[in-house]
Amino acid sequence: MIRIIAQILLICTLMQTPAAAAEATALVDAIVQAHQSDGFQIRMLIRFTDEDGHKKLPFKVAVIGDRNMQQQRLLLRGISPQSIRNQGFAGISLNGESPELFSTTTPTEAVDAQKPLFGPGLIAWDLFTPWWHWQQQEIIGKDEVNTHTCTLIRSRNPASIDDTAGEVVSCIEVETLLPWRTQIFDGNQKLLRTMTVTSAIRTETGALAAKTMTVTLPGQGRSEINIYSGDEHYTIEPETFAALIGQKQEVTP
Repeated sequence: MIRIIAQILLICTLMQTPAAAAEATALVDAIVQAHQSDGFQIRMLIRFTDEDGHKKLPFKVAVIGDRNMQQQRLLLRGISPQSIRNQGFAGISLNGESPELFSTTTPTEAVDAQKPLFGPGLIAWDLFTPWWHWQQQEIIGKDEVNTHTCTLIRSRNPASIDDTAGEVVSCIEVETLLPWRTQIFDGNQKLLRTMTVTSAIRTETGALAAKTMTVTLPGQGRSEINIYSGDEHYTIEPETFAALIGQKQEVTP
């Protein structure tokens, strides 16, 4: 009998009322809407320290992109050190599908968006935030991150493979639409990494955006990311996403 009661309680805990589901969807839609852009550029400095305390060589990367409700395109370019200056990757994500990423020097070469680029601590998949387009969104409670009271939203992708990202728990400050903490889990609910915003800036839309953040990778180490410059009105040239032309995903202006 106790086992049956426990199972019933578990089912009730996992069930989400239509009102709660609508609230989660509305919050996610507001986040996606607030971050739409015809063109933007940010430049970031990444410092990585492994679990033994060894610091890796810092590197700088420029991220250029555009995003709307249906798709997001990103171009990542190495800035420094010299060893990554000529490296570049262009990618697209349609309707929350897993991003397709290609080398700009060898456009036919597909790149795994869930693997580090340029150096440890920068994963392109995270920049696309595809989880906001997943069908399963639910509010699972409240939490606090660095004095910011947040609503916890769990995003799920039932189609994920065991070792790829399949669940994301975001701690969102409703008033500013900023996820102060984002935890990414694989298909077996193993924690892959935790992104925590440590400082933020306000964009022209009124929403907050991360200025500095840490990314903790269990068993590997921690990266510190500093966005040191940005342009909310960057002009996307026709050749910006040339590496995507001819790929199986259709790219629209």
